[in-house]
Amino acid sequence: MQLPDYSNLELSPYQQFVIRTLPLFKSAIFYRKKTLALLCEYGMIHRVHRVLFGHWIYEPTDLGRMYFRFKRKDHLRFLIPTTISIIALLEAYDVLTIPLLRDTLQAIGSLVRSILGSLGVFL
Repeated sequence: MQLPDYSNLELSPYQQFVIRTLPLFKSAIFYRKKTLALLCEYGMIHRVHRVLFGHWIYEPTDLGRMYFRFKRKDHLRFLIPTTISIIALLEAYDVLTIPLLRDTLQAIGSLVRSILGSLGVFL
């Protein structure tokens, strides 16, 4: 089975909400049938062969969970270089000579270093 290309797949906020809340509510009674059919077509959810209150039960698939992992990594790939570029731009224009701004950015930098160090990113 070929994995879908998540870089081109954009789900609406409601579709993301459906995938995230399916483990809690499960029954199709809480969601729009058109959305469930579309997510089934994409392979993000599948229908379980059980009925609850006269409606089918749906569960997210591994591909549905992988979508959120990929989007999180894709977001970090954008966020980290952008943040570094903004800080470099501030440094180039000597904005960091303002004591309050400099202290704030140093505190944020040390916080990020300690978080990434505890996660094992920087050893």
